[in-house]
Amino acid sequence: MKKANGGVVAMACPQCNGRMDVNDSRPSHFHGQPTIRRRRRCRTCRWAVTTYEVVDMGGAAVAARLPKAMGTMRALRDVLDRFITEYETKKGNDHAASDASDGPDGPHASDLG
Repeated sequence: MKKANGGVVAMACPQCNGRMDVNDSRPSHFHGQPTIRRRRRCRTCRWAVTTYEVVDMGGAAVAARLPKAMGTMRALRDVLDRFITEYETKKGNDHAASDASDGPDGPHASDLG
C-alpha cells in the first residue's frame, strides 16, 4: 500500500493486482475502535472489497509532544550535570582542606574535639 493523492492509501487488487479506487469513505467503528470504512473497487476486474482502517489517535499526539519533552529532558540533564559537578568540586575542596589542616601524623588531638 502507498499513499495516493488526497491522502487515501492506494491498494492493489488481491484478485488481479490491478489498482483499486475508493468509491466510498466514512467514519466508523470496528471492534470498539474508531476506524475509517472504505469501499474499494478494482479498475481492472471490478472486484470490490471493504476495508476498515484504524485511526491512530495516540501516535500523532505523542509525536506532537515529543520535541517539548525532549527539550525538558535535556534541561533536566543539564541541571543534574551542573549539580554533580558542583558537588564533586565541593567534596574535593572539603577533602583538600581537611587534609591540609592535618599534621604529618594525621589530625591533631585538639582538632578532634
